[in-house]
Amino acid sequence: TLFTYTHTNCKDLWEPYLDSLDENFPEVESVVAANELYEDCGRHRFCAYNDDENYCNEIVRCLREQVHTDFFIYMQEDFFLLSKPNVLALNRYTEFLSQSTASFVRLIKCGDVTNIPVKDDLYWVTKPDTPHVSMTAYSMQPTLWKKTDFIKLYLKAGCQKFKENPRYISALNIVTGK
Repeated sequence: TLFTYTHTNCKDLWEPYLDSLDENFPEVESVVAANELYEDCGRHRFCAYNDDENYCNEIVRCLREQVHTDFFIYMQEDFFLLSKPNVLALNRYTEFLSQSTASFVRLIKCGDVTNIPVKDDLYWVTKPDTPHVSMTAYSMQPTLWKKTDFIKLYLKAGCQKFKENPRYISALNIVTGK
């Protein structure tokens, strides 16, 4: 499942973003969490969150109500797909997550990964036995997540409004055992 977080502040991107998903990844289920529903959404299921409520709790509610798979790919409206994803690789990463204690796999190279080796086909994976102190460990980018671990992260972070701050890093460390 693709799970896209968005807001009406970025509504001008919704149509081209959803079109990029339709063109390049039509076979995957698509859920969009937004602060209002979108009339012309085609195959994409929208889940409206309340912008006045706790951000993390609302995203968890949308995930629980709309994502019926154990794994999902976190997306945002400006993560346009420019080509078809490598489905075999995604299946391999999902299998890896299902058989390990890792919480997520980054689908693009990300920030400072300090002492974690970067491989050509698996960009970054959290592992309990690998210390990681990077402040960019949690960033907004396409990421394949275990749904249960993402929910633990967001419930622990508990941010009232969407923002990136050290609380996410602390919560991520708790979820992944660091």
